Formats: sequence, structure tokens, C-alpha cells
Amino acid sequence: MTEEQQIARDLRRMDRETLPDRVARWAELNRRTTQDGMLFAGGEVVFYAYYDAQFAFLHGQWIATILAAQVAIRRHLSALLHIRQIDPPPEPAKLIEAAQTIGLDAETAASLTDVFKIARWYTDYQDPPAELRRLVAKGYDIQMMVEAEARQVMHIMLDYFTKYCVI
Repeated sequence: MTEEQQIARDLRRMDRETLPDRVARWAELNRRTTQDGMLFAGGEVVFYAYYDAQFAFLHGQWIATILAAQVAIRRHLSALLHIRQIDPPPEPAKLIEAAQTIGLDAETAASLTDVFKIARWYTDYQDPPAELRRLVAKGYDIQMMVEAEARQVMHIMLDYFTKYCVI
């Protein structure tokens, strides 16, 4: 068997093994997303980040889910502020605070704060935060933790965009 045949065989096996999980995540996304039209402030970056987060979630790419969702939310909030001629601050806490002045409700603000806190853990793989290093050292199942956080971030992102972008 050639190397290419071996790779093809392994890929087919992995596809069969992960298909049920991907189907379940697809059904979850379908239940949580709207069939109505959506209008994204922030242009193509927000649009692509929103769909990249969903694609990454569907394929079990947990860190990519978290980072793409965070980008979509951050760029959308910044665009909403820019439309109102308010310079969006770079710090997530100040960005959310500024967005509350233009109508972001407190419950959504708290959820988005969680997204930015979670995303902070995964933005610098060379120097992860001390808390993450301690969890790894203690033997925690990081894969399960990251998956749970990705699910939480995905739900927050979908709720946010459904609430603020459906037309």
C-alpha cells in the first residue's frame, strides 16, 4: 500500500468515526440559528467570522470556534459604535461598556464579557495564562474543557446575532 493510499484509508476511517458528532452539531446549529435574514454591521469580516465560527464548531475545531466567534462579536460591536461616530476602544471591557451606551442590554453584555474572557485563554499559545498552565499540570482533561467553552461561546454568539442582527 502506498503512502497516499494509507492516508486516504485513515481519512475515510476518521470521517466515519466523527460523522455522528458532526451531524449532531449540525442539528444543534440548525435549531439555534434563524431562517430570517440577517444584517451584519462590520462588513465581510463580521460575515465571514460568523460563518467560520459555525464551520469550526461543526467540525469540532474548538479553539477556532472560540476565536472566530470572538472576532465576529468584537468587530460587530466596533462597527455599531463606528456607525454612531463613537471610536471603539480596543479593550473588550471598554468596548462592551461603550456598546451599552447605544443599547446593548446588561444580560448580553455579561455574556459577551464571558466570551472575551474565554478567548483570552487561547490568543497566545506561546504563553498561555498561568491558570491554564496549572490546569494542564494538574492533569485536567483540557479537550473536554475547550469543547465546553466552545459550545458556550457558540451559543452566546448565536444568541447575540439573533438578537441584534435579524431583520
